[in-house]
Amino acid sequence: MRRLRLIVITEGLWALALYRFGQYVYREAPGPLLVMLCVPYEIAGKIMP
Repeated sequence: MRRLRLIVITEGLWALALYRFGQYVYREAPGPLLVMLCVPYEIAGKIMP
């Protein structure tokens, strides 16, 4: 449980996950999926410092 808490609160891990998600969205996502995932990615990018 302690390790899970550490993973959840580590900002660097979330930044890396968001970066990789964005790379998938803009490089590999098919057209309809790109449209659906682009908005949440942009919102998450605005929230993360």
